Amino acid sequence: LHNSSSQNEDCCIQKFNIAILGASGVGKSRLARTQYLNRLFFGTIEDNKELSIRENDDSRRSDPELQAKFMIEILDNNIIEQNLNEVHGVIIAYSISDYESFLEVEKFFKEIKGVYQKEVPIIVVATKSDLESSKRMVSTKDGEILANRLGCLFMEVSAKKNKGVNEAFTELVQLIEKNMIEQEEVQRFRAKLV
Repeated sequence: LHNSSSQNEDCCIQKFNIAILGASGVGKSRLARTQYLNRLFFGTIEDNKELSIRENDDSRRSDPELQAKFMIEILDNNIIEQNLNEVHGVIIAYSISDYESFLEVEKFFKEIKGVYQKEVPIIVVATKSDLESSKRMVSTKDGEILANRLGCLFMEVSAKKNKGVNEAFTELVQLIEKNMIEQEEVQRFRAKLV
């Protein structure tokens, strides 16, 4: 049996603001544009808490299980103080062909932690993974090591070939939802103590 309040929660669309930060020229705007062009929406959360992704096409729209659960708005400028007030998750991007942009990842990470008082999910994303190996300046291993040291998930993507882009946003949305559930549980626990 579902009560009416849980049915109302199931039909509501949650809006998540995602900031894409990174050095100039790493492909932040292209990453955002590619995600918008994917024409995908985030579907229901299954019992095992896996986020299911469904294509937003007319043939599947009538399926009652395919109600949209999340809507994302992507902010792709580097004004950290302005963006983080209402951001639910962050992608810090660097280009595999620009070592300087890789070095800036940690700077962005520290700025986020300095501005944002509560925990915000962060993913480190290496862009332009479609480039030939002779143009690569940052190895996959170096990206993984940095992300691991920062306590972040790491992914390599190609916005040009639309490889890994939706997967990166999917992972971040999963982290955002998990973070929100944990924060709600902490608030409920604190309310019981009062």
